[in-house]
Amino acid sequence: MCYHIKTKYNKTKTRRHNGFTFIELLIVLSIISILLVLSVTSWNRMIYQQEHSRFPMAFRWLLTEARQKAISENRTVRIFVDWENKTMEKAKTVAWLQLPCTRGGGSLSKATCPSEECLGANVYSSSCVPISRSEKLLVPENVRLPNDWGDLCFLAGSGRISVDCKQEIEIPPWIGLSYKEVKVEGRRSYKFYLNPIASYIELTNCNTEEGAKNTEACL
Repeated sequence: MCYHIKTKYNKTKTRRHNGFTFIELLIVLSIISILLVLSVTSWNRMIYQQEHSRFPMAFRWLLTEARQKAISENRTVRIFVDWENKTMEKAKTVAWLQLPCTRGGGSLSKATCPSEECLGANVYSSSCVPISRSEKLLVPENVRLPNDWGDLCFLAGSGRISVDCKQEIEIPPWIGLSYKEVKVEGRRSYKFYLNPIASYIELTNCNTEEGAKNTEACL
């Protein structure tokens, strides 16, 4: 004979939520907002660092390309800086312009290249129409190009450095051309050394340990 023993027990009722409460939604939204702010900040910092690490090497390549263009095609090439305003305090972009020679017959020479309308400050006027130009290199927000960068030319055929696009810089061989600076707000500058004879372009980043050792450039 089997006996079934009945035991008394309290039935507990479980309450099921049909959705989230307002407080729970606020907590979730707050967490998501914090994560988004952190991710955007990290992303902006990464983009900022990449821009500043790429710019000096890209600018050096732009200068090298300009010099090679002047030599290979026997036409003077000028570095062109697009400034935000007439005070030339902040550069927006930088590029090279291949300058035209005097129109008409005759061989290319120092007397005919570049044409008169493209000499000196006239290179910024509408009457000077370049034959070709490079893509514009964007200058990062806190990078400053001193206004003397816009005076730099590589002469036709030789690729020698000039500041008026006509005459070579006459510097005795024992005196080097001073380093041209690219300023960075809140950091030390980048320095470009352009040898006036061979137009050799050397880049020194004074923010690195190796670059800081170059006391001649980074002082």
